[in-house]
Amino acid sequence: MCQVALAHIEQTEVGHVRYLSDQLRRMEGVTVYGPPGNRPRVAVLAFNIDGIPATQVGDMLDADHHVCVRAGLHCAPLVHQDRNTVEQMGAVRISPGYFTDEQDIQQVLAGVADIAGIAVPS
Repeated sequence: MCQVALAHIEQTEVGHVRYLSDQLRRMEGVTVYGPPGNRPRVAVLAFNIDGIPATQVGDMLDADHHVCVRAGLHCAPLVHQDRNTVEQMGAVRISPGYFTDEQDIQQVLAGVADIAGIAVPS
């Protein structure tokens, strides 16, 4: 029973990340890192907005849009060197949870679009 519950939680969280990834990839000026589509992944998503340091994006999402993310090098500076994200001060990382709902997801998308200066893709 516990295995079934854990699988359901993982499926829900990864589903949120896949949806966010698909939507963010459609936004001009937003770079999403990690596998697209239904390729295997974990429930964490990293992205950047062109021309804006990751730490500033994180601060703006928090202060202006009430979205909590982690921004920076995430204790992995060599990965950021490999991905060429050091100059952007790393990446913005979001990890929606089991209790994340559609309103939360839309709030993230609206916040990123606002910061990027674009409309939310329909």
